Amino acid sequence: MALMVKAQGSGSPVDWLVRSQHNRARKGREKLWAHVSGGQALGELRFTMPSRQGRKAREVIQQVWGQTVELSDGAKGKVQASCIVARETQPPQGEKPIEWRLLTNLPVTSLEQAARMIDWYRARWKIEMSFHVLKNGWRIARLMRLGRS
Repeated sequence: MALMVKAQGSGSPVDWLVRSQHNRARKGREKLWAHVSGGQALGELRFTMPSRQGRKAREVIQQVWGQTVELSDGAKGKVQASCIVARETQPPQGEKPIEWRLLTNLPVTSLEQAARMIDWYRARWKIEMSFHVLKNGWRIARLMRLGRS
């Protein structure tokens, strides 16, 4: 939340996109994710989830919702954000549905804008896979130790 508050108050705004781990309470007892996904969906996205760690590549179909919300900043103020909920609608038998809940300071009022944010989020998996290859496939830490010898 500190990043969001700092970006909002900055004279030179920084765009941000984060995965929402906490299902924040809204006014009353309603929770954020139910509030956003309870409205009209922006549409549907399809993409291929690459294979990884014992899981085969597969097509994913997600229903996508997006909405501008105000969140408490923890200091009696508010932060305006776009909340995106992307939920897989037809997971393979025995697979847990892929669901992402994202927050950003960028506007998300269309499926195209939501897809852009989801693509940004999905790009992090490629980065993590690259680090995994460096660390485990090439054993980069070992190579670095050998280079210092």
